[in-house]
Amino acid sequence: MHLQKTVEQAAKPLLGHPPVLKSQDPNLFRQFNQDMINGAVLITIKDHNTKHIAHTFSLHPSPSISQITDYLQRHQFPTLSELTMENFLNIMKSPSEPLVVLAAMEPSAKSDSQRDDLFAVARAWREEGLLEGRHRDVIFVWMNAERWTTWLKKQYAITQEQLPVVIIVDHAVSWMRLNYSPTLTILQNLVYYNIDAAGEPLRFEKRQIFHALEAVYAGQLVAKNSENLFERIGRVCFSPLSLKIALILLST
Repeated sequence: MHLQKTVEQAAKPLLGHPPVLKSQDPNLFRQFNQDMINGAVLITIKDHNTKHIAHTFSLHPSPSISQITDYLQRHQFPTLSELTMENFLNIMKSPSEPLVVLAAMEPSAKSDSQRDDLFAVARAWREEGLLEGRHRDVIFVWMNAERWTTWLKKQYAITQEQLPVVIIVDHAVSWMRLNYSPTLTILQNLVYYNIDAAGEPLRFEKRQIFHALEAVYAGQLVAKNSENLFERIGRVCFSPLSLKIALILLST
């Protein structure tokens, strides 16, 4: 019962969407290749694929609420999401401070193929274990460039003529002490990367995106600011906690 309460507390930011399900059914343990002897486990299912587990988190011995919350934050999004008004803050201001691989494309049959290519890259990044041990994770998203034309141009200098475009966005929170303020103020660092280490524009290509992400982790790429200095100083950010994840809790 204590473990169940701990998970419920950690999952409160989900606001019930999607729900956290609990089961003791041995068939579910067998379906997901989990040994009941090892105790309760959180199982993350993504992209409506119940035949493949995206992530697991053992609940034995009993982890803390903060450890479970950290797991939820790190694995809350689908393999590939459309970035919209509804999920923008959840992704760009996620408490887990991820890097975001963003693809801007026009809605067309060709963009459907490009979206499939990006999904394959995102799935490979997850399945090849490239996020394991990273302090910061990676979220893959795409945007309807026709609908977001003005915003994409203002934030990332992306024009219609350049489409489709892939960039890596970093909206991590950083701390700055302003000269006129005796206290620390949270300011968000809005930067992006649109080229790889060789200076080539990013493409819908697995190996190049992987290498570019590795270069960002290593601090080898020069970032571009998506705002000018005065905009950056004048904007104070708050990061609401809103999680979206498909989970199944198998409790003993």
